[in-house]
Amino acid sequence: MKVNITCKAPVGGLVVALASNRSEATPVATVTVPAGQTFVSTSVPTTAVSATATAVLSATANGYTQSANLTITPSIPTAVSFTPNVVVGGNASTGKVTLNGVAGPDGAVVTLVSSSPKVTVPATVTVPAGASSVNFTASTVTIPSNINATVRATFNGATATGTIAVQAPKPSSVAYNPTILTGGKAGVGTVTLNGKAPAGGYEVLLTADNGIFTIPASVTVAEGATSATFPVSALVVDTDTVVTTTATANGTTITKTITVAAPVLSTVTMATMLNGGASTVGKVTLTGIAPVGGVDVAIASSDPAITVPSVVNVPEGALSANFTATSVAVDADTAVAVTATQGTVTKTVNVTVKAAVVTAISASPTSLKGGNTITFKITLGSAAGPSGTVVTLTSANSAVSVPATVTVPAGATTVTFTGTTSAVTAVTAGAVTAATGATTQSVTITVNP
Repeated sequence: MKVNITCKAPVGGLVVALASNRSEATPVATVTVPAGQTFVSTSVPTTAVSATATAVLSATANGYTQSANLTITPSIPTAVSFTPNVVVGGNASTGKVTLNGVAGPDGAVVTLVSSSPKVTVPATVTVPAGASSVNFTASTVTIPSNINATVRATFNGATATGTIAVQAPKPSSVAYNPTILTGGKAGVGTVTLNGKAPAGGYEVLLTADNGIFTIPASVTVAEGATSATFPVSALVVDTDTVVTTTATANGTTITKTITVAAPVLSTVTMATMLNGGASTVGKVTLTGIAPVGGVDVAIASSDPAITVPSVVNVPEGALSANFTATSVAVDADTAVAVTATQGTVTKTVNVTVKAAVVTAISASPTSLKGGNTITFKITLGSAAGPSGTVVTLTSANSAVSVPATVTVPAGATTVTFTGTTSAVTAVTAGAVTAATGATTQSVTITVNP
């Protein structure tokens, strides 16, 4: 505010009284025009208004008064901003309207308009009294391609604008299960987006840099979903091969590698209990079918009680191959480890070769008159070991006598021996028992008077 007088102020200056007809403009009570000067300037503090107001300012000195009008306008929008200012469709952003001053006592009701139906903002937002900004939520929908939307904020005839970028989803990751795929097998891939797919779904293009890995040309993420799976498969290979795959959409390409593995030994299996002198069939199994030329697997036995071939070949296109394991008769149960080795992979199966045990005892005759002899026959379940098999004998019939032991010769499965009887005055019956370890067999003998 500038106060002018018609002539130079006298010595000591000229005191001028100031006044305002509105409380929103409050000048100081007086100002002094310095001696020899014709004007003086002073500031007039104002307060925020909700609508345009006119204050009449007056200056009085020596009985003369002059006045001037001061127009006070509300604060107006000067900026619209968004955090974040780039969102994937379907996500929200926080918008902010900023004024060039604080809002008046009634606040500032700002009108908001979006240039795109894909971005929704409230129709109005109110900046509170005494505040210079207010936040609001900008909601977006899923879209198939990127757009920019302008949001206009209008109050008291003034407009400010801000731009928000809404993007279509992009691939964020690709994963494979299993993470290492054995040649000849199938797996599942998963592509994940950084947002939900729009109406009609969203296509992601797929590629692989090696023909041994089969992948579809594209996969569609269903509407509202953030990921989709797709089938993959690999050809049989003789060496591990790394394949690079890509997933592309909306100008973004994600790269993912997967190893197609050559088959390796998975298991070796065979009977874990084997009678001495018997044979059994073992099997080696690979993690995948064998490539051209097949796969050789080395076989070894930790003890001569079992013999195995040194090598078995899993033929091209096969998953497994059989081999014959043959045992020899042993004097005592023998633990044997049969190992299969292919490359750096070794698998083991533990086998027990069982010593021969008695499976039957017979007698001829089983009923006789005391004083005669009986011929007994012991039968083993397998051939006796190199030291022969000792069978312990007992009689529960007081009229029948048998040797304490009898030996089945090495390699044989039977042996005979003689028992004697004594005279009795009454019929006497009882069992004769043959035992090898915990295994027993019995035959009942009846001795008559």
